[in-house]
Amino acid sequence: SLPFVYLLASKGSKYLSDRLGIASHVYYRPSDNQKRSPLDVPHDLALNEMLIAAKHLEKHEPRVSLVEARHEWMLRQETYRVTLYRETQTQQFREEVRFTPDGFLDFRITTGNQTQQACILVELDMDTHQKPRFQKKIASYVSFINEGLYEQQFQTTSVVIAFVTPTGDKRAMQMKAWCEEQLTSTPVYRPSHYPTNGRDDAGLFLFTAVPSGALHPSDVFLSPLWYAPFDNQPQALLQV
Repeated sequence: SLPFVYLLASKGSKYLSDRLGIASHVYYRPSDNQKRSPLDVPHDLALNEMLIAAKHLEKHEPRVSLVEARHEWMLRQETYRVTLYRETQTQQFREEVRFTPDGFLDFRITTGNQTQQACILVELDMDTHQKPRFQKKIASYVSFINEGLYEQQFQTTSVVIAFVTPTGDKRAMQMKAWCEEQLTSTPVYRPSHYPTNGRDDAGLFLFTAVPSGALHPSDVFLSPLWYAPFDNQPQALLQV
């Protein structure tokens, strides 16, 4: 059975704002609870753990600070749309694709007298997407970045798309392999009308598996647990 999940209603948000001085911009409607599938609950809880770990990272590494974090429900307020192309033996089709990242993290890393921005788009995977849908998402992100739409939406060029799963290393390596195939072979969906060298986009993506439940910030963001396409050497999500 699924765990109980408690949400702040209007009184809770008001208490945070008026008594504790914590800004709360949540507009709560009880009917919203009925719009979410029970299958979304494990996904949302795992995403929460990822964002909580990001928030607490500076307690373990003072050179890193989190400037902004956006959850999926916040990102859904905007429209993310790209154009993908697919071909059959007789003709080419254009398709308008809409998607929403699961999370956005904006870090600042201070080294000496210099501060560098490091932004992450989070994709929390629960082993529910089959290969065609997953590779369509990879193509969507490549188009989103290369067409300048990401820069317009988030006002930065710093980006890595971090695919993380609590379902095990096998799934993480499967996603990595599917991404490599999408970037090298002739894909069903292409991010451009013209053929491009997809391997040039390999640096956009990282993949890892994490345990279920609470996450240790240093393990997730600073330990060499992440794998880039076409690279079998693990690396850290943030380079400090």
